[in-house]
Amino acid sequence: VDEKLLRALEIHLQKFSEDASLTIINIESGSIKLTLEASYEGLEKLKKLIEEGKLTEVLGIPVEYIEFSGDDNLNSKDFKSDYKLRLIQDILSQGARGNHLEGVNLSDADLTGADLCGSNLSNANLVKAKLRHTNLVRANLTGADLNSSDLTGSNLTLAYLDGVNLINGNLSSNRSGGAPAFVDKREFGATIFREQLGRRY
Repeated sequence: VDEKLLRALEIHLQKFSEDASLTIINIESGSIKLTLEASYEGLEKLKKLIEEGKLTEVLGIPVEYIEFSGDDNLNSKDFKSDYKLRLIQDILSQGARGNHLEGVNLSDADLTGADLCGSNLSNANLVKAKLRHTNLVRANLTGADLNSSDLTGSNLTLAYLDGVNLINGNLSSNRSGGAPAFVDKREFGATIFREQLGRRY
């Protein structure tokens, strides 16, 4: 497999897995065995697509099977815990601008000061997450669970918050930059949110 085809395969697998971090780290000749490194969610999506027969080939190359090394079990608590810790560290050290983090579990995570500008956190589990002074400008939080989360001083300018759960959430001193967030049909436990967006609901 030449380098151009390898890169094309990587891009296609990133699309199927919805994981831009997916990387081909090794290739073996013969039947073409690719070793991938990806997020927990990305690997799970690929596994499901293959098992359901929805991913049978990539760029004309048949996909015969998928197996997982290490834990050999995507449902392993240790696997999930390790992935969650690595993800939190990556977000804090590198930021996650524009990253696809749909449905990710970041409950209880301390992401104080993190840069999540433009990231997709739709349907994410952010229960009891510490998001103090976090940059959430243009972030997609549609359907996210922010129950009991701390968003003190966070910037939610132009953030999408449709269907978000903010019961018991702390939004004190929240900066909206004078621009309203896109909000529709939500349930809040903090009335201060309404005042600081500069709109009445």
